[in-house]
Amino acid sequence: MLTRRHFLQFTSSALSTIALSQLDSFTQAANLLAQPSPRKYALLVGIDSYDIDPLKGCNTDVDLQRELLIHRYGFTPNDIVELRDRNATYNNIITAFQQHLIHQAQPGDLVVFHFSGHGSRVRDRQAIPELIRNGIGLNGTIVPVDWQTNNPQQVRQIMGKTLFLLSSQLKTNNVVMILDSCHSEGGLRGNSRVRSLDSRMSSGDQLPHVIGAEAELQSRLQTAIGWGDAELQNRRKQGIAKGVAMGAASFDKLADVVNPEALELSQNDFTAGAFTYLFTRYLWQSTGARSLDSVFSQLVLSSILSSNNPDQAPVYKVAPNSGNGRKPIFFTPSALPAAEGVIHLPPKGDQVQFWLGGAAPDCLQAYETAVFNILDRRGNILGEIQQTHRSGLVGYGKLIPSSTLQAPTQLQVGMLLREKVRGIPDHLTLKIGLDASLGEALPIIQQGLLEMAKVAVVPIAEQQELHYIVGRVENLDSPTPRSIAQRSQKGQWCLLTPALEPLPGALGDPNDTVETMLDQLRRRLKTLQAKQLLKTMMGDASTMKISVDLVPAEIVDPKEMTTRPIGPAQTVMSQSAIATNPAAVVVSPKFNRGTIVQVRLRNQEAVPLYMAMMVIFRDGSLSVAYPYAIDAPIDEALVAPTSEKLLKYAFELKFATVFELLVIASRRPLNKLLKAVKEIADQRGEAHRGKPIGLKDDRSIEVATDMLMEIDEISQRAGARPALPERRIVDMNQLGVLSTIVQVKG
Repeated sequence: MLTRRHFLQFTSSALSTIALSQLDSFTQAANLLAQPSPRKYALLVGIDSYDIDPLKGCNTDVDLQRELLIHRYGFTPNDIVELRDRNATYNNIITAFQQHLIHQAQPGDLVVFHFSGHGSRVRDRQAIPELIRNGIGLNGTIVPVDWQTNNPQQVRQIMGKTLFLLSSQLKTNNVVMILDSCHSEGGLRGNSRVRSLDSRMSSGDQLPHVIGAEAELQSRLQTAIGWGDAELQNRRKQGIAKGVAMGAASFDKLADVVNPEALELSQNDFTAGAFTYLFTRYLWQSTGARSLDSVFSQLVLSSILSSNNPDQAPVYKVAPNSGNGRKPIFFTPSALPAAEGVIHLPPKGDQVQFWLGGAAPDCLQAYETAVFNILDRRGNILGEIQQTHRSGLVGYGKLIPSSTLQAPTQLQVGMLLREKVRGIPDHLTLKIGLDASLGEALPIIQQGLLEMAKVAVVPIAEQQELHYIVGRVENLDSPTPRSIAQRSQKGQWCLLTPALEPLPGALGDPNDTVETMLDQLRRRLKTLQAKQLLKTMMGDASTMKISVDLVPAEIVDPKEMTTRPIGPAQTVMSQSAIATNPAAVVVSPKFNRGTIVQVRLRNQEAVPLYMAMMVIFRDGSLSVAYPYAIDAPIDEALVAPTSEKLLKYAFELKFATVFELLVIASRRPLNKLLKAVKEIADQRGEAHRGKPIGLKDDRSIEVATDMLMEIDEISQRAGARPALPERRIVDMNQLGVLSTIVQVKG
């Protein structure tokens, strides 16, 4: 369950507080999006410039949240207050909360408080029972920039109790509190900074108290509300004060520590909070009234499959008896089409600047020279922008004149961007860090990796983009994630994420030679290269109306595939299950281990589509799940217009795991993929067994490369042209990809 009773009560207890006519229609829709009543207020706090353990991505978090709230949820810029770095002092945060949120928000209004920075812990003389450890009361805090005092036993921090009282004073129940921070041991995990400040550094092994001003503020707030101590304690035991609270990390009740941490994500040329980036990017791609429960179900599984921190599990809590888990995020349905970006500043001359908050991290390198469709708020295409370059999440480009948009002066802030053509660089490189635990084997491994094509060995350093780390478990008592101790033997060779979480499957036993391990490593990296290319080439984008269902098998071994038109009964499906928007990710199916399932593909386009399925597992391994290696794979891959196909074979979900199912749809057959799958199956004698075909070693990268070459040819035949000669292109009108994350429970 995501909403555990003791959610964040200790380590994240701060959360517990809480055409010209088309152009005209664009303006009208924009005005409707930002209606004056009910009002929407936001206080966004981001602190990078701490004197101790400074961070890198908190200001990016504020940018991510601001652009989302303005352009996706209709917030007026004047109703958003930002406190960054040196302005995010204790007094300024408290004052802004009171004056901007409490004093202005009326019943029915929407209030958002976002904090990105360090979290910590302090002593609390009035702690609720769940937060008492060994007779000592504790409380989580958020850490302002001026947290230090002259007294090492006192800190200037904002307790969860204070945020609870502040939230209780709000006149509205529509409250969203987001904390991208945690309360674990701070420092680095691989190349990832943990957003936690260990207060013990200033007071030995004992946790400090807060300053007297914090206790006095709590007393004033409590008096103003009219609660006695017993009433306050009772309300805090019940849960958060109002609305919804969400954050980056959960509380492990068994070990009394945070597992895992709120981490910073270094991606290409920018750094952001891993949770904030995942959360805001998902909402750019989400349409309709997706509930909080369904959104977080997807976010948790997306985190598990992330190569940066597969065990970071974002969490949330709703006010008691509110039913807020069934309500939309920000209590506001999104009436806008999904998008990768938005024009967020007026053009300067012929240059257009836009925000790429909806872009998939795997695809950012493909957005150096992409082409985007310009959309109005109803999804109508108004024109195109040719991107010229990118800096972080800010893209730059030029308008391609059309009958509707002939000059940059016609562009308006708030116009959405949906990718049309993606440019895949030929120089995609897998970046590998080598940990010092490798000892004398390090130079041998480094030399072996340098001999691999498109693999680079890079330093393990903060803000250095890494894809994976090679290391060796030498000391199980070292301050590394507990998962290493739980899953690995001492001395075992491991392939790790940038946050030092081991990928499933070791590289070898502790007694294996360096040469044996290196051979295993090369094999794994070739498969991971194929995964990198596939995700960059396809991401999870689709403008095609396709869907996939995994259903308990009706019949285990039907003699014929079932193909039938989609009638009225079949077209009534949940919105999230159909890729009517780009980069759609469907609601995550969950099955018990041992379930036998079949796959049903739906083509709701008016033209036939050739469809294939690939499976990506947590360890990076790949399988082609459809079409099967039969005598006529092209015929099998074809799904007729407005029809559905129940695939012939059933699969048993044998293991508890999480995997990603990619459904690939093309207007032309992917002959090279089909040919390769048939060849592999024939070689293995699996041509008629009807089971997924695993891709290994050189074969995996060969298949992925052949797919890119073929998609490039299809795209160019359709009229798309590469902006640079060293890039292959993917025309998103010719190719659709739908990503489904599947969880198999033990």
